[in-house]
Amino acid sequence: VTALRIAVLELGLRQAGYSADEAKRLALAGFEVFIDSRHRLEYFPHAELVLELLSRQYQLACISNGNADVRRLGLDRYFSIIVSADEVGLSKPHPAPFVTALERAGVEPQQAVHIGDHPGDDIQGALDVGMHTLWFNPQGSAERWLRQRQIGRLPYLLSGFLGGSETTLSSICWTLPPRAMNSSI
Repeated sequence: VTALRIAVLELGLRQAGYSADEAKRLALAGFEVFIDSRHRLEYFPHAELVLELLSRQYQLACISNGNADVRRLGLDRYFSIIVSADEVGLSKPHPAPFVTALERAGVEPQQAVHIGDHPGDDIQGALDVGMHTLWFNPQGSAERWLRQRQIGRLPYLLSGFLGGSETTLSSICWTLPPRAMNSSI
C-alpha cells in the first residue's frame, strides 16, 4: 500500500512537469505528511484501558491493511504480534495476514478471536480462516455478525465469549483504520 501511494504521488508530479528526482523527493515528503496525519487519532473512551486489561490476560496481535502503525501510535506495548499488509504482501481479507498472526501466536484459528471494524476485510476474512470474530461496530448498523458498540465492554464480553485461558486473541484491528479510534482524518 505504501509503495503504491508513493508511486501515484510521484506519477502525478511527473505528469505535472517535475523531473524524476524532484518528483521522487516531493512524493516522499508528501507521503510523510500523509503518514503524520494518519497517526493523529483521538481514541475511543476506554480504548487504552481495554488494551491494557486484555494484554494482561491474552496474547494480542494487530493486523493492519493500512499505513497506520501501532508502534508509531505508542500502542505497541500492548501487542506481542504486529502484522502489516506491506510486510506480508497481501491485505485482509486474504488469509495470509491472519495466518501469519496465528503462526506467530502459535495457536490454531479456533483458539483465536479477531476483533475488527470492517465486515468484509476483518470479519469475513477471519471467518474464512476459521477464527472466531467480534465486529466492533460503533455506528450500530445491522449485520449478521456478533456486534459490539462500546470498547469498554469488550473485556467482559470476551471473558464470557472465550470461556478459557487457552484462547488467544489474534487481533485488535480497531486501532488502525482511519475512523476506528475517533480519528479526525
